Amino acid sequence: MLFMYDINKCQKVSLPQGAIYLGPSDENKSVGYLELSPHTSLNLHNRPATEKLTQVREASNMVVFNNDKGETIILQVGASITINPTVWHIHANP
Repeated sequence: MLFMYDINKCQKVSLPQGAIYLGPSDENKSVGYLELSPHTSLNLHNRPATEKLTQVREASNMVVFNNDKGETIILQVGASITINPTVWHIHANP
């Protein structure tokens, strides 16, 4: 069973595309949620750390740029993906 941090204990930060919910963080781990409104996406970005993402509700698309051409990955509920540091990617809710 996947342990999920209680979203009601997170700090909600509203975005034009939805919201980010910030959970506990330290130098080794950061917990949070991304909620995207239908037909929106989070702009192309990367992080300086490894991201382990798990789809917790419905489905979403990720476009991951491990090379010059991005690869679209569809995440169903329970699916996980690991994004290595500095890899450019897009989160989308089609």
